[in-house]
Amino acid sequence: MSIKTLKVVLTLAVLVAGSLFSASAMADPATETTAPVLDLATFTVVGTSTVVRNDNGVHAELSAGSLNPGEAYSMWILIFGPDGGDGLTVRNLSGGLADELGNINFAGSLKEGVVTFPLDDNGNPIDWYDVLFEGEFLDARAGFISLVVVNHGPKIPGQVYEQTHTRYEGACANHPVNPVPGGVICQNTLQTTFHRP
Repeated sequence: MSIKTLKVVLTLAVLVAGSLFSASAMADPATETTAPVLDLATFTVVGTSTVVRNDNGVHAELSAGSLNPGEAYSMWILIFGPDGGDGLTVRNLSGGLADELGNINFAGSLKEGVVTFPLDDNGNPIDWYDVLFEGEFLDARAGFISLVVVNHGPKIPGQVYEQTHTRYEGACANHPVNPVPGGVICQNTLQTTFHRP
C-alpha cells in the first residue's frame, strides 16, 4: 500500500469515527422517572413504576400488589399532550396474571409515531384490540404519562392473551359496553400512576 493510499484510508477512518462520535454525543440521554402506584379505591400506595424516555419512545415498568390472585390484568399507557390537554393516546403495553399473593409485574415499550387501530384481514379497524384512542405520539420526552392497571376477571383457559393484551373484558358482568351475563363483578380500573415529562 502506497503512502498516498494509506493517508486517504486514515483520513476516511478519522472522518467516519468523528461523525459517529459527534452523532452519539448529540443524542440526548434517556430520562427516567419513578412514581408510586396508587389503588384508586383506597388511595394507598400498592407498588412502584418507572418510565424511561428517549428520542425514540418510552419504556414503562410497573410492579403492584393488592390484586385478586390468579386474575387477568393489563397495563395501559395514557399519553396526554405536552401541555396536558393536546390530545390523548391510549394503548395496551403489557398484561399477565396476578400471582398467588396478588402481585404482578408489567413491562412494555412504545415507539414514537402514529398509534392507530390494528386492521383485520379486510382492512377494517379492530377497535376492541390493543388501542383505545388513536393518536400521534411524536415526542416521548414531552407528554404527561399515566399507567393504568385494569382487571379482566378470572383467568379463562384459552383466552388469557385476549384478556391481558386487548380491551376484551373476559368474564366481567359489569363491563360498561359488553357485559357478560352471569359473569363476575370486575373492579375495572384498579390502580394508576403518573409521570410528568
